[in-house]
Amino acid sequence: MPSPERPSHDRSAAVSEEVLIEASPETVFEFFVSAAEMRKWMGGHATLDATPGGLFAVDIGGNHARGSFVEVRAAEKVVSPGDGKDQMRSLRAAAPSPSRSRRRNGAPCCG
Repeated sequence: MPSPERPSHDRSAAVSEEVLIEASPETVFEFFVSAAEMRKWMGGHATLDATPGGLFAVDIGGNHARGSFVEVRAAEKVVSPGDGKDQMRSLRAAAPSPSRSRRRNGAPCCG
């Protein structure tokens, strides 16, 4: 008798999340590529060399991410390691909306 098929789990499947932050793409970009800004925003440890192939080492709230930046386009896009696979962050301008801003540690992000 043939064995039952197991469902496949595609680990490369994309996950998309949109976060609206009341700040310009230029401002938000700095918080993803500057170790000092990331530490101010998220706390913890960050060592960042925001160039393709550059070091990405972050320890925040018990979560550790290590690897290399994959792609960096000023104020537009950052691809870096996280959660076991690369995470892409596309930055774009959006109309400000206080009710939809994400907050970290009880304070508005990035500003």
